[in-house]
Amino acid sequence: MCGLLVVIGKNDNRESQHYETFLDSLSKRGPDRNSFLQEDNIWMGHTRLAIIDLTSNANQPFLSTDNNHFLTFNGEIYNFREIRSSLEKLGYKFRTESDTEVLITLYKEYGVEGFSQLRGMYAFVIYDKSKEIIIVARDRFGEKPLYVTDSAKGMILSSQLLTNYDMAKNAQLNKIALYDFLFYQYVGPGGTVLKNTRKFAPNTAEIYDLQGELLSTHQIYPLIANATNSPEKSLKKLLEEAVEKNLVSDVPVSIAQSGGLDSVTIAIMASKISHAPLHSFTVGYEGDYDFDERPWATKLSNYLGTNQHNIRITCEEFVLDFDEYISSLQDPIADPAGYSQFRLAKEIHKAGFKVCLTGLGADELFWGYPWLAEAVEKNGYKLIGIPHVESISNPYERIYGLASQIFKHRLDIIRGRPHKLEKESLYFYSSNSEFNSAFSLSRKYISNDVLEVYNPFEMSGFRDKTGVPIPVQIQKKLFETWLACNSLSLIDQVSMHHSVEFRNPFLDSDLADYATKSTRQDINSCLFKGDFKREIQGIVPKEFIDRPKTGFNFPSNIWFRALLEAKSESLLGGNLVKLEIVDVKKLEKSLNQIGKLSWQHVNYLYKLMVLDTYLQRFN
Repeated sequence: MCGLLVVIGKNDNRESQHYETFLDSLSKRGPDRNSFLQEDNIWMGHTRLAIIDLTSNANQPFLSTDNNHFLTFNGEIYNFREIRSSLEKLGYKFRTESDTEVLITLYKEYGVEGFSQLRGMYAFVIYDKSKEIIIVARDRFGEKPLYVTDSAKGMILSSQLLTNYDMAKNAQLNKIALYDFLFYQYVGPGGTVLKNTRKFAPNTAEIYDLQGELLSTHQIYPLIANATNSPEKSLKKLLEEAVEKNLVSDVPVSIAQSGGLDSVTIAIMASKISHAPLHSFTVGYEGDYDFDERPWATKLSNYLGTNQHNIRITCEEFVLDFDEYISSLQDPIADPAGYSQFRLAKEIHKAGFKVCLTGLGADELFWGYPWLAEAVEKNGYKLIGIPHVESISNPYERIYGLASQIFKHRLDIIRGRPHKLEKESLYFYSSNSEFNSAFSLSRKYISNDVLEVYNPFEMSGFRDKTGVPIPVQIQKKLFETWLACNSLSLIDQVSMHHSVEFRNPFLDSDLADYATKSTRQDINSCLFKGDFKREIQGIVPKEFIDRPKTGFNFPSNIWFRALLEAKSESLLGGNLVKLEIVDVKKLEKSLNQIGKLSWQHVNYLYKLMVLDTYLQRFN
C-alpha cells in the first residue's frame, strides 16, 4: 500500500524539481520511503508503506531488468507468488520477493491481457519505453483510488485528489458534484468536486501515448461473472482461500471486528490460518446502547483466543476530531460510519499495525441489503429467499443516499413525489424514506434556480435492453456506486490517513466470480445471505449465525446535533453560503431550533456540515 504521483507530458527540469514537494503530500499513504524518477515525457513518484518484501530492493518506482519498463504501484497482489511461479516456469528470474516485480513481469509477458490474473487491490502506472506507451490500471471494484487531471503541466495521476488540485492550480469547483453529494452522501462514479479531475474507472486498463492521448481502453474482469468463467469450488473453499491470500504480509495483520457475521467469519478463518495470535479491534460508544458491538466482539475473542482491543469513543471526541476527520477525506462522504472507521484506523496504527482485514463486501455480493429485492421485484421479477425492505427497522441497512445518478427514476420537481417509471427506466430506489426526505430538504435549502436546471433524478434509458437479467443490472449498479464511491473510498481514505492498509477478503476476484455467476445464471439462483450462512455452519458458532442482522449503528441523532450546535457559526459563514448553494436565512433558522428538528433533518444538516468543512481546503 502506497501513494503514487505521475505526470505525463512536457516535463522540463525546472518544473520537475517542484514535483517532489507535491509528492510529500502523499507521505501518510507511504511513510517508509519517498522516491521518484524522470524518463522521457513521464515523471513518476512513489511513497511506500512497506508490507511485502521490506528491503530496499522492492522500492519504487520500479525498473525492470531490461530497463524498458517502469512501474509505480499502489496496492497489493495477493496471488503474486502463484503468478511468480508460473512466470519462472517460462524462464523469468526474479531479484526481489515483492509483488511489484511480479506485476511488471506479468505485463512484460502478457501485456494488459495478463491483468485478469491478478487477485488483489491496485492502481498502477507502467511506462513501456520499448513501445512508447503508458498503461494505467485500477482494480475490479475500486478499492484503491486514482485521480486523473488534465492540466497545463500535462496529465496528472495521483492517489489523492488534493495533490492533483495543488499541482493543477486554477481548478474550478464542479457544482453538479456538490449537488449530487447533497442529494446522496457521496459523489458518483467518475465524478469529483473539481471540473477538470475525474476518478479513474475501476476494472479498467487504459493505454496512452507519451503526450497523454488515449489510445485504447480495456475491461480487466467481467464485473458480473459469466457462468463459464467462474471457479468450480465451493463458496466456503473460495472464502478460505481469499482470507489466506489476504493474510499474505511481511508485517503483522490485525482484524476489524464488529461482532457481525461478516467480520466474525473473517476473524475465525484468519485465526485458523494465522501462525500467531491475531489482534482484533472494535469500536464502541459512550453511553448504554443496545447496538454496542463490544460485548459480541469480546465473546468472539474469548472463543478464538485473540487479543481484543475495545475502543470507546465519545461525543466530545467526535466534535473535537471532526475537522481532522474531514481533512482525511479526498472526496466528500457523509456516511455515518466514517468517524468510527477513522478512529478504528487511528487505534490500529497506535498499536503498531499496518494491515487490517475487514468484512466489507459481503452484503454487496450476497444481497445483504433487503431493499435490493424490492428493486428487483418493482422491475417485474420475484426473488425467492430474501426479506422485503419493509421488515428492516434500521434505515442504514437500506443504505442511506444510494440513489446514485446512474439509477435515476423520475421525480416530480414540484411535488417531490415519484412518477410512474417509464418502461426504459431501471427502478432502483424509491421506497427509502431517507431518499425522499433528502429530496424535500434539498428543495428547502437549495435555490429553485438550481433545481430548475439540475434535477438529479431526471434520467431514463438505463434499463439494459440486451437481455441482461434485472438482478445482474441491479447488482452491477450497486458495485459501481455505493460500493466503489461510498464504502471503499471511505475506508481507504480514513485508513491511509493513519498509514494503515485495510483489506477486504470478500472482494477477492475468484469469490466475486462465484457469487455473481449465480446472479447471471438464473433470476432465482442468486446467492443470498441465507446461502452464505449455510456454507459457514460448523465454522462459525451458531449464536453468531442466528444473531439478527442490525446493520451499522451510531448515536448520530445525539452526536450530529452536538456537532451542529458547536460549529453553527462556521457553517453560516462558510463556503456553501458564500457560493450561494444554500439559503443562509433558512439555514440559520434551522440551526437555531436544532433540538426540535427530526432525525432526517439533522442528518441532512450534517451533510451540509461535512461538505462545507471539506470545501475549506479549496481556494
